[in-house]
Amino acid sequence: MIKSFFINSIMAISILLFFYGCANQMSPTGGPKDETPPILIESNPKDGSLNFKENFVELTFNETIQVSNLKNELIISPTYTGEIDFKLRGNSVVIEFDPPFADSTTYTLNFRESIKDITEGNVANDLKLAFSTWHFMDSLQINGSVIDLFTGEPAKDFTVGIYVENDTLTPFNSPPLYFSKTDNTGNFIISNIKSDLYNIYAYQKKNNNLTIQSKSESYGYFIEPFQLDSSYNNQILQVQNLDITELAVQSSRQNGQYYEIKASKYILNYELINNTDDNQILSKYSEDHRGIIIYNNFPITDSLEVIVNLTDSLYLQTQDTIHIAYIESNRQYDDFTLQFESPLLNRDKKLLTATAKFNKPVYTVNFDSLYIQWDSVRITPIDTSELHFDPSNLVLNIIKYITEEDYSLYETNNEKPEIYSGLNAFTSIESDSSLNKTSLIKPIEAKNFGTIKGIVELDTANFFIQLIN
Repeated sequence: MIKSFFINSIMAISILLFFYGCANQMSPTGGPKDETPPILIESNPKDGSLNFKENFVELTFNETIQVSNLKNELIISPTYTGEIDFKLRGNSVVIEFDPPFADSTTYTLNFRESIKDITEGNVANDLKLAFSTWHFMDSLQINGSVIDLFTGEPAKDFTVGIYVENDTLTPFNSPPLYFSKTDNTGNFIISNIKSDLYNIYAYQKKNNNLTIQSKSESYGYFIEPFQLDSSYNNQILQVQNLDITELAVQSSRQNGQYYEIKASKYILNYELINNTDDNQILSKYSEDHRGIIIYNNFPITDSLEVIVNLTDSLYLQTQDTIHIAYIESNRQYDDFTLQFESPLLNRDKKLLTATAKFNKPVYTVNFDSLYIQWDSVRITPIDTSELHFDPSNLVLNIIKYITEEDYSLYETNNEKPEIYSGLNAFTSIESDSSLNKTSLIKPIEAKNFGTIKGIVELDTANFFIQLIN
């Protein structure tokens, strides 16, 4: 009996192990990775169809698919502002539109990276569909590239939009009639456009409303409108960040130990006009160049009326009047800092040039603590005639000719001279002093520099020339 029980137990365990193995089947390992994208085998409507009246589009592929981020990836031209939904049916997807497409219009649907296979996520390549809701198909197109004006690099994932010329719609208040997006190389193509006179813009989109936020987004456009009666190829649009927000003083108030004026946008230049003959108003730009910091270096019994003139990067100007007043504050003053920028010694002219920048206006200079340190024992003083402050006393330019004796010793001894700014060399208007600072002087020769010259042929009389590394 014991033997029978033992045999029955072994058989029961064997049966359980058999079913456990069947229930835990594993995918076979090995084999090549699927790198083949899904292929469209049928669509409703077919590409190039006329008189299409349905409110849905159906796409069928050669394998099971998935839909990813359809609302952002699907580009419809001309712009469709209705609701979009979809349903998956194995190898097919049905995309529904509410309301239906407009009459007498040619539409282009570019699915970009929204359709992928379900195994490896391979994207259906160049998936586009064009159809017309009437008996004629618009066939004009424009293609080209978008580049960053300052760097020359391709502008990736920028929107290129087309607006009818004689319309009130602009990219600052409305989505475009036709649009596309640039790829990783900055290239774009807009197809099936109706013949008309258009303005063309390229702009960076950080949200999905298809309008330009000029404060934070780069954009560019063609100055002249395009008469699209034939296709245009290889058009180049250059973009840059250009804030066209109206320039204005947003606020003016005391902030700690300082008085701060805030503007609505980046300030290229400013002027503070004091109607009295008292002390000069010392000030500087805020760190983001969207404001002005004013120092309390003048006595005010009540308040001081100041006229503020602002200029933005488009050379648009505005003027406002403020009243500066200070009350006692327990906030600490900012630390006083000094930074030298690349002191240079021109060997041909025996001329030293250097720039020092301060975070507060300089009030006094102690010349005993400011000199050129040639070696461990030899120094050359810098005197007042060789110092040139900007109007704000925040930037100091040093221009000094080196004597023949000092220069010959420098050439002979092959030392590495420095500009030395000792403790208390500079005192700010808030009576704090600078710390020790040295900066190595770099020798330069004329043969290491070049000149670029040429002729600019433009219809406009005003322009900038910039050399960009």
